Amino acid sequence: MTEEPDGTALTAREFTVAEADLAEACGLPAADHGLLCCELSPGGAHVTLATADAEYLQRLGAGGAEAMAGLAIPTDKFPLGRAGWPDEWEPVPEPEKLWFELSLEDVARGSLSLG
Repeated sequence: MTEEPDGTALTAREFTVAEADLAEACGLPAADHGLLCCELSPGGAHVTLATADAEYLQRLGAGGAEAMAGLAIPTDKFPLGRAGWPDEWEPVPEPEKLWFELSLEDVARGSLSLG
């Protein structure tokens, strides 16, 4: 979980590796990507974070949920975010336009809408 001073927090719930063809279909560059499915609180909105360093995410997840609990992950490892979780996404003509550069400071200030 990453928590800001005002109580805004992103909590990792699941992770997966999207192989190049799936990543491209989701609007990411055609390379393997790690996807970290998070919940934003308060409110419970879903957001997916992406990293081009899929091996980093696999190493994080190797220890299971207990090992990841309370872990602070550098935001530069997951520079992109997209509203929702992959199973909630609808096919769209230009999915790359749905990704935003992640800034937890923006989330904390409330200037980033994830809805």
